[in-house]
Amino acid sequence: MSTYRIATIKGDGICPEVTRATMQVLDTAFGSDVLDFDLLEGGADCCLKTDKAVPDATLANEPDRSVQGEPVNRKLCTLELT
Repeated sequence: MSTYRIATIKGDGICPEVTRATMQVLDTAFGSDVLDFDLLEGGADCCLKTDKAVPDATLANEPDRSVQGEPVNRKLCTLELT
């Protein structure tokens, strides 16, 4: 059976809890040997530390799919993808 890499950004506020619950549901649905969650930096807390809502290392990640929480303070950081 194939394993799928899932880029996972926990987000801020309530989103870390929602992201963890989502990961548990997906593990239960597909099996823990099928999905490999790669926890990556991103969100408002990350922006406060690095001045980037999503660091270059996170953007460089090439997963099969992704799961991400939502930043709490949308005005704090902006993300532009070109």
